Amino acid sequence: MNRNESLRKNAVIAALAVLVLLLAIAGVTYAWFTFTTYTNVEPMRGTVTGGGVNLLIANAETGPFDATCELVLSSSTDTIQPVTTADLQRFFVPVRQNANGVPSSYRDVTASVGSYVLCGTVWIEAEGAPATVYLHKDRLSFGSDPQALASMRLGLRITTREGVVVRIFRLDDMGNTANASQALTVPAENTVYGGSYVADPALDLDSYAARGTDNALTAAPNALFALAADETGRVDYWLYLEGCDPNCINAVKAKDVALQLGFAGLERSE
Repeated sequence: MNRNESLRKNAVIAALAVLVLLLAIAGVTYAWFTFTTYTNVEPMRGTVTGGGVNLLIANAETGPFDATCELVLSSSTDTIQPVTTADLQRFFVPVRQNANGVPSSYRDVTASVGSYVLCGTVWIEAEGAPATVYLHKDRLSFGSDPQALASMRLGLRITTREGVVVRIFRLDDMGNTANASQALTVPAENTVYGGSYVADPALDLDSYAARGTDNALTAAPNALFALAADETGRVDYWLYLEGCDPNCINAVKAKDVALQLGFAGLERSE
């Protein structure tokens, strides 16, 4: 069966290497928590199934585009340390805390954020037909530890002909996180720091994830982005610990996490 025959009305990309590692911060005590550093990286691959709309992926803008690609990180680290961001444009870490253990000032680490998070870029192409693109939950992996899932965020900045869209997702929907330990370490709940404290912009992942099997997908309530026929979109991604999240405390240290992204495309009318 050739690629066009195996990719009909919809397509699924489980595209990126899986990284197994430990959440870590070394040698510093903040209001958030203290970690020791240890890492273990194990690469894996994903696949594409489905058809008609050939949803293809590459780890370079010029390709080669195919049903799968290896993850090429632009990070300079293979561990995750806590940061906080409101928009994926500026990232901060605390440098001081008050008597109650709440950060009282922050340092902008945007220029060196690759030392704190896992990040990189992939390009997605809708070959042959226009597509509405969603996450595909069955193809996503961030590990299975509830405390880690409750503490982390997946940030996506998507650039297409229509413009730039920024999405930040909570990962609680990827596991049973109801019993994850919590402690308030910022002045107010549901806030993050982005130069000042603002409402946490994180979204529920499930509301952007297509359902069903590879060949019988159902659209999610919300689309991640859309592509015209033969258009290529750029997806910048960040996997990070949101330090202002109440689950981001010592209980999350030394947990294994993974990184695999999955996308689903449904053919649409232009």
